Amino acid sequence: MMLLLTAASANGNSLFKTESGLGIEYGGLGFQAIAQMPFKSLELYGALGITEDIRENERGIRGGIGANFFVTKHISLTTFGGIIDVDRYRSDEWFGGDLELTEYEYERQYGGSIGVKLYVSGQDKPGWVIGATYSACSDDSFGFVSLAYRF
Repeated sequence: MMLLLTAASANGNSLFKTESGLGIEYGGLGFQAIAQMPFKSLELYGALGITEDIRENERGIRGGIGANFFVTKHISLTTFGGIIDVDRYRSDEWFGGDLELTEYEYERQYGGSIGVKLYVSGQDKPGWVIGATYSACSDDSFGFVSLAYRF
């Protein structure tokens, strides 16, 4: 799917673009499928990515939707809403003093983020994208940086 979206966005002035990167607005390590709106300063995107928390041995898939509003051809204000975090809970079942069954339950934390991105080559050209976001969900809020490449 990623290759199909990248091939569809090969033309820099296309109505569709993709970005691959690391950040909250990429679902962790993932990509965005971006649609240019008739109002040139506005782009809407869907994001899908994977994450891994080495400390907790957790992996997950995250995603959401968002928008980029370009204030110049190199700077955009961004919003994102979707799965910000995934918490894992463990419940153990003991039978006769021995651990027989361990179950894991996952709880998605939905939230949103706002931020700013710098498009090194500009809005309509392939190149690096550097960003900073502030995210909040039901039990946490935090800042994060992102790094991506726009195709």
